[in-house]
Amino acid sequence: MKSACILLLIATVLLLAKNADALCTMTSNGTLVGKVYPTKKNTNPVTLTDESYNLLMATCSNFKGVHQFCCNEDQVNTLAINFKKIDLLLWHCSSCQNNFKKMWCDFTCSPDQQSFVSVSEMQTEPGMEDFIATVKFNVALDWEKEFWDSCKKNKIGSTSISDTYAGSVRNMLQGMVDAQKPTPYITYTYSESDKVGYSADVEGCQDACLCAYCDSACLKGPKPTPDYSCRIFGMGCMNFGYIIMGVVIGLFVVAVASAMLTRAISYLKSRNSQTEEISINARLIK
Repeated sequence: MKSACILLLIATVLLLAKNADALCTMTSNGTLVGKVYPTKKNTNPVTLTDESYNLLMATCSNFKGVHQFCCNEDQVNTLAINFKKIDLLLWHCSSCQNNFKKMWCDFTCSPDQQSFVSVSEMQTEPGMEDFIATVKFNVALDWEKEFWDSCKKNKIGSTSISDTYAGSVRNMLQGMVDAQKPTPYITYTYSESDKVGYSADVEGCQDACLCAYCDSACLKGPKPTPDYSCRIFGMGCMNFGYIIMGVVIGLFVVAVASAMLTRAISYLKSRNSQTEEISINARLIK
């Protein structure tokens, strides 16, 4: 009992220490010229209402077991709406969809947000609270490659993502930001290390997507078709039948040839016997 209490105490201390380290780069909303901007930086993760928490769990399944976040109710609602657009845009390959969603879930709500997002520009408006205008989203090298592998052959309309963005994941990520012009504006930066920057688990496309939309699925090849054909002694029934038929025909030919040979021998013996009898009679007559 005492040991169990000690273990529980240690687990609680570790959890509190982890939460104490967690900081949000940005949170809270302010409105400027009809656009919503985050207004606070370096704050602690917060607990959502039950309704928003349930919506976030349905929207971002990678947060299972997490209870405090760097986003608020409005941001959760916006994520759910925007993800419907992602479903329509990237529907050819669900792995690409899921990896894209996970990235935005983590960027918006992860309690570890500060480890990969930093504020690069504030915007000051007279008589108003300062707004976070621009942030940097730092991406780890391994995530960059694996994410690109899961999405590059997916299509937007009739054109592959690779062709649309000149074969570069960096062009893709920054290009989508430039097209949408989100608030705050996002500048992607790229780490040369696998251990620095955003590095979530990436869902491989080989098990969920067709070869046309995933190179790894092509390398894997088609699944073998179960063999339900008739087999006897390890060979197909038809081949076995051909062998039996050949044996039967062979035996028939041998039997016919043997019968013909027997008749020929009998005929020759009979003929020789008649010849000898005629020869004896001829000598007697003389």
